[in-house]
Amino acid sequence: MAQPAPHTHIIKRVTLPSGKQVDVVSYVAAGTDVARPNAPQQPLACCPSCGHDRVQPTGWSEVGTSHWHVTLRCPDCEERREAIFGQSELDEFDVALDEGTRSVAADLDLLARANMADDIDRFIKALGGDHIVPEDF
Repeated sequence: MAQPAPHTHIIKRVTLPSGKQVDVVSYVAAGTDVARPNAPQQPLACCPSCGHDRVQPTGWSEVGTSHWHVTLRCPDCEERREAIFGQSELDEFDVALDEGTRSVAADLDLLARANMADDIDRFIKALGGDHIVPEDF
């Protein structure tokens, strides 16, 4: 009797009308192309539920030589999903994550500078109004 072929699986989280979430598991014979039946119409960084572009990977594992099982989470609406993606999709996602990181770092820098400028202005006003005395230090 021949050994059954090893399998890998694809997990898709589905939200039912009642709000309950269920995981649908599809098995694929190992060694075959693990193409997903419903390829995304939008970049992985975009949430299919709310449309925001801040989706983040929370877990991943290699499936075969050119695919990855990835768990994604949207921090805006808390949508979570799992699927298997090809390396080229993940390379594009990695570029989007890097751009997002640079954008957040630039915004943080602007915010820090604005806060520092505000602190300096208040300090100067306090000094000018004699509200700061040596005993404050």
